[in-house]
Amino acid sequence: MTATGLATQGSLRARYESWRDELAIAWASPAVRRGVVGATLLLAGALSPAYLPGFSPLRSLTSPFLGNWAFQTAVASLMLVGVVVLFDAWLRLRPRAGVETLVTARATLTWWCLPLLVAPPLFSSDSFSYAAQGRLVSEGIDPYQYGPLLGPSNFRELVDPLWLYTPAPYGPWALQINRIIVDFTGGNAWWSAVLMRLPALVGVGLLFWALRRLAATFGVDPAKAVWWGVLNPVVVMHFIGGSHNDSLMVGLGAVALVLAAEGFVGGSAAMLAVAALVKQPIGFLLPATIALALAHRHGTPRPRFQDVVRGSLASGAAFAGTFVAGTLMSGLGFGWIGAAGVPGSVGSLSPSTNLGKLLEWTLGALHAPASAIALAMPSARVLVVVVGLGLTAYFALRCLHDASRAPAYICWGMLAVAACLPALQAWYLLWGGVFIGLVALSAHQERIVLILMVAVLGYSTIDAVFRTGLVSFVILGVAGVALTLLTRRRLADPVEEFDRTVGEAVRTEFGRLHR
Repeated sequence: MTATGLATQGSLRARYESWRDELAIAWASPAVRRGVVGATLLLAGALSPAYLPGFSPLRSLTSPFLGNWAFQTAVASLMLVGVVVLFDAWLRLRPRAGVETLVTARATLTWWCLPLLVAPPLFSSDSFSYAAQGRLVSEGIDPYQYGPLLGPSNFRELVDPLWLYTPAPYGPWALQINRIIVDFTGGNAWWSAVLMRLPALVGVGLLFWALRRLAATFGVDPAKAVWWGVLNPVVVMHFIGGSHNDSLMVGLGAVALVLAAEGFVGGSAAMLAVAALVKQPIGFLLPATIALALAHRHGTPRPRFQDVVRGSLASGAAFAGTFVAGTLMSGLGFGWIGAAGVPGSVGSLSPSTNLGKLLEWTLGALHAPASAIALAMPSARVLVVVVGLGLTAYFALRCLHDASRAPAYICWGMLAVAACLPALQAWYLLWGGVFIGLVALSAHQERIVLILMVAVLGYSTIDAVFRTGLVSFVILGVAGVALTLLTRRRLADPVEEFDRTVGEAVRTEFGRLHR
């Protein structure tokens, strides 16, 4: 073997040993093991008719019990407890000054992901929609024109009825990724849906890589950025458990931000376009990539106005050129433009929809004309979009004027984008929420964020439990209130101690692993 080959083999062996040590150190923490228990309970809680179609190999294991309300309540209870345990484990791993937790973050995420790799898609049936859309592409049917109803019966069995008749609103590359996975499984509907978790895992991995570098750029603690943005139970539950293509979109968008922070004006815009080819809303990060790239290139967070104009034109051209070229390469065209309104057409818990329903109810109570009531929903949606885009524009202009404000735009601007859309899902909040560790928050603000997180986790769990049946829903509703009361002390004092034993182990091992 050549010297180069020996060096490569030695490097691989060293990496393997380092990775093995990281896993061992992480496993030494009771909090990490507690998180594994929580993730395993989520897996067990998914063994219900709500998540297991008739063609699932797991269904045969539980088929004698699936119609029994006691069994349904039991598995739903496991899911509820799993969410609480995972959240508690995450709080216990909060980084503290003087303790190097970043070295075990990657291993911790690995341990928490392992039970979910073989789990059915959790908290949403979107993975079954992805698989059905991928099958349409594989059969030469345009998913921007037709819904999953045209696909084989096994592919559409667990597609949410709301989406059976609707075309796909996603970017063309997302649909081609779905098609590749379906073809790879040989057209197996179950494994196609389960393997939709692979691009989601890639997205989370890219996000982990990018957050560490962005934290260094913005002068914040990398361990805290990773704790908020990757180990977060909402990320674990929805990006990994739910296998949403938002994960790959956000991960690629985060890579674009890293390229921008290193001064690549056109390259960062092109990478952002690649992310938008998966899902389009990430394109709103373009002002942040422009600001960061110009700040690095000109050596100041406040470049001249003419530099901003030139940089914006160059970035816009790179973004548009890459997006158009990528769309043409996909062979699916721009049909997503016509399908962009699909998510809002089926209704959701978005602010605009809720405001529209409130206006409809108010006008109805006042016996307003039917024409006025009919205008309530579209008027509310236009109003919320205007407000949301106004907030996004405000953060974008501040970011372009001073790149040091980029974290605020990346986080709050993307949250405003998610909130102003006609459709809002829990995982949409992660578009900006994963970057919250890059923003300087006071203890009071962090407590508010944690409370909002509990609300998101609670909503996601209630929605999941409701799928198992009304009896389970009522029983676990009472249990959920009790558990909330039991955990209120933890929320009141969110700065939990990092487990002392693993803290000492990391101090001892950190130097050896990175000599």
